[in-house]
Amino acid sequence: MLGITVLLQSGLGLNPLQSGLSFTPLGVAFALTSLAGNQLRARYGTSVIARGAMVASAGVTALLIELWVAGSSITVAGLVIPMTVVGIGTGMVIPSLIGVVLTGVDPHRAGAASGVLTTAQQFASATGVAILGVVFFNALGSAPDLSTYASAILPMLVFNLALLTGALLLTRLLAPERQDQVGILARIRELAESVAA
Repeated sequence: MLGITVLLQSGLGLNPLQSGLSFTPLGVAFALTSLAGNQLRARYGTSVIARGAMVASAGVTALLIELWVAGSSITVAGLVIPMTVVGIGTGMVIPSLIGVVLTGVDPHRAGAASGVLTTAQQFASATGVAILGVVFFNALGSAPDLSTYASAILPMLVFNLALLTGALLLTRLLAPERQDQVGILARIRELAESVAA
């Protein structure tokens, strides 16, 4: 989304607040879908992660097509639906993946496992921004106009698609949750809710 942010501010001339507000549909879609993540995982198991990666891939593909077709006539309105789809997909993946990773951890090691997971996520995020930033700014060149911004994002989106495809393939390594595991997770959640009430 780094490239989209630069496109919105430097290419379309939006101020930071307007640019941030343009991401609201993505953020709301992510939040709502991630809130439903546990129910989705309880119902569909680890396949939610693969399905989420496919939904996010569809959103990135739609962004790629929109930017390629629209070029210099790109508008914020043209980006809203694809960005919302990306938000839905990532909202399905991230909480479910965290749950799957931490479910099999011994409770005495849960804090350490959570720390390692968070560190790995932060490292991957920073590395991704750095790599995609290099791709974007190399494609952008030294005297960009609106169509250059739009076309410079295309290699980033292709790289994003490659990463999502890799993630989708890696979901095959996740063991499907057995029904007894799903039942245990539901009972733990019910117990936690009753204690909280």
